[in-house]
Amino acid sequence: MPVVRVEIKEDPKLDVKAVAQKQAEEAYIIFKKFLRYFSYASIGAFVLLIGCNFGVDGSGGKSDPAYYEEYKSNMGMD
Repeated sequence: MPVVRVEIKEDPKLDVKAVAQKQAEEAYIIFKKFLRYFSYASIGAFVLLIGCNFGVDGSGGKSDPAYYEEYKSNMGMD
């Protein structure tokens, strides 16, 4: 991304407000470019994570049936 430089010349006719306006507009353009590429990267990362099944527990969240009776007794559900 190119760096935008604003040259301020010592000119009595040069209005400070106009220079500030120009700097603000250039900063806004750079900010919009940053947001665009950040959004693309975020969406790309999200699609990549979806493709890799993020958040999926390999065990399937299943319990061992051998412990079912012990669980019931510990919970007072006998």
